[in-house]
Amino acid sequence: MGQCCSRGAYAGGSTVFDRSNPPLQPPETPPETPPPNGTVAVDAVNSAKATPATSFSDTSPWQTTYPAGLPPSPARTPRKRFKFPFPPPSPARPIISAIRKRQGQPKPPKEGTIPEENGGEDEGNLDKNFGYPKNFPAKYELGKEVGRGHFGHTCWAKGKKGELKNRPVAVKIISKAKHGTYMQLLLCPVVLIWVVDPISLTRSIVVRLPSVLPVMYEAFLGLPIVQSSVRPCSCMRMEVIQAEELVNVESSGIMFMGNTLGIERREQQATNLAVVSKLCIPCLMTTAISIEDVRREVTILKALSGHKNLVKFYDAFEDANNVYVVMELCEGGELLDRILSRGGRYTEEDAKTVVAQILSVVAYCHLQGVVHRDLKPENFLFTTKSEDAPMKVIDFGLSDFIRPDQRLNDIVGSAYYVAPEVLHRSYSLEADMWSVGVITYILLCGSRPFWARTESGIFRSVLRADPNFDDAPWPGVSAEAKDFVRRLLNKDHRKRMTAAQALTHPWLQVKNCNVPLDILIYKLVKSYVRATPLKRAAFMALSKALTEDELIYLRAQFSLLEPKNGRVSLDNFTKALTKNVTDAMKESRVADILNLMEPLYYKHMDFEEFCAAAISTYQLEALEGWEDIANTAFQYFEDDGNRRVSVAELAQELNLGPSAYNLLKDWIRSSDGRLSFLGYTKFLHGVTIRSSNTRHQ
Repeated sequence: MGQCCSRGAYAGGSTVFDRSNPPLQPPETPPETPPPNGTVAVDAVNSAKATPATSFSDTSPWQTTYPAGLPPSPARTPRKRFKFPFPPPSPARPIISAIRKRQGQPKPPKEGTIPEENGGEDEGNLDKNFGYPKNFPAKYELGKEVGRGHFGHTCWAKGKKGELKNRPVAVKIISKAKHGTYMQLLLCPVVLIWVVDPISLTRSIVVRLPSVLPVMYEAFLGLPIVQSSVRPCSCMRMEVIQAEELVNVESSGIMFMGNTLGIERREQQATNLAVVSKLCIPCLMTTAISIEDVRREVTILKALSGHKNLVKFYDAFEDANNVYVVMELCEGGELLDRILSRGGRYTEEDAKTVVAQILSVVAYCHLQGVVHRDLKPENFLFTTKSEDAPMKVIDFGLSDFIRPDQRLNDIVGSAYYVAPEVLHRSYSLEADMWSVGVITYILLCGSRPFWARTESGIFRSVLRADPNFDDAPWPGVSAEAKDFVRRLLNKDHRKRMTAAQALTHPWLQVKNCNVPLDILIYKLVKSYVRATPLKRAAFMALSKALTEDELIYLRAQFSLLEPKNGRVSLDNFTKALTKNVTDAMKESRVADILNLMEPLYYKHMDFEEFCAAAISTYQLEALEGWEDIANTAFQYFEDDGNRRVSVAELAQELNLGPSAYNLLKDWIRSSDGRLSFLGYTKFLHGVTIRSSNTRHQ
């Protein structure tokens, strides 16, 4: 919540550090000598600072977990199918740190944390009372844990009274207390220590021989060996071999190890395996911002209601230590688990069913003014184990309300699914559509479109690299499916399809999906009714050149407005929005856009003019047939609409000053003073003072 990290099943998602069912594993081509990731503060152990894994000698008590002789990873994004799961990195702090470093900005002061129960100087500054009922034990019987994430954990529960009596539910438990660093130990001849630091959120693994176990405990913790899970001082950090994790421990004593740096999962024999302790996850609720994130998550869950692919919210409770969020129990597992169970990918037909459900609920959220910001396979659960069970989207911990014309700037999300504009700190609803594109890519081929060995490498790939559609299995994938993914993974957010548009894409048309109302229509019509006559004539010509595929979406939207006698007015737009209103739409003030559409009060649009008002030039540019569409549209514009226009008049049309005159001269034909083809296509977009000044400095 408020951090750029994934969270896991139910428990507000699974953070990338603590997932029990991690995502797809990268190819088996790691670097030969992984770099060290920090230092080990053990006075009793020699060579304790930042020692590379490959420098360990045979006699050293520190044993490397990396096999020798592995070739380095290729520089480009790997295209192999992933056979085994591994947890993806969480980009929040690395992204922010990289941006600050690039811009030369100093680190900001740390925010005040929620004090411990014993008190502290900041205790009075933070209100940890959420105002929720405090009778959770009286209404629900708490059962076993079913999911754990960075922001809490989720337990099975059963209702004791009321409508949910004897019905199973899921309860997400978010601790109000502040926790320090915790460790996980394997008590066996080879001791595995897993450290999660709550400040940096880094995860480290150390393997120690039993002969130095007492020395290690005293040096690191100052504690005797009396328990399997211990809590050292909160300031201690240990980063030796980054991102190694225990995937599974079988009763036979075989340890399965996986590594996020790309090493193939391997086995190590561990005889006399005794105890495996649970990892104690440090909770997030340690700042005023974190408290507000919890409030907002519950508010969004309460406000959103009525969609079949949205997890049901029942109630929220609190006590002195925890917040309890009671939700629908989905027992069918994550979409990620289904992908892995199918060998890493879906067939096209099965993928269509999954993607259609995702788009349907995303379109619903966007119409209500809610951006999810953490869409990924782990955050979609199936209601039952059945193959045809419906999916539910969960984990609104990073979600936020957003007005139609608002841009957000906080960096949140999960590394592999984060949109380029999020890294640029200016994004809106389109960021969710990028994530849907990544999910679809994974469903169809079994690998991620953007991958690297490090988080910063993933972000560079997201910003610069293009998805690969050449390697297997893409040659066997339909052209419509590839076009669908390309139009979602367009780095220009203005050219990306909305969820409603994606549901009318040729790839999904055979599914006969119900197309919901699209808030983009309101934005485009608002701009059209306030445009000049020349601009409206340009769009009218463009609408006449549209292909049948584009008209399917426009017909669906026009029908949702319930036209009278083939025409729509402001009243139709208002009623259509009112039919879909929820508390979330009121909170995000989506209806405010109607105030900017007042010129429609005295105007009625037929379908032809509606098409002119509701098309996006940027989205049309993303089509392979854009040049043909533009040429045809220009011919219509030449016949009806193009006229003599001066540079000064054109600048006024675009609300530009004299500084743009030199740029606009290229748009006008010298022969007759009318817009040229270049001028027509540019005029559809408009130009800003910034772009004109940049060109003519």
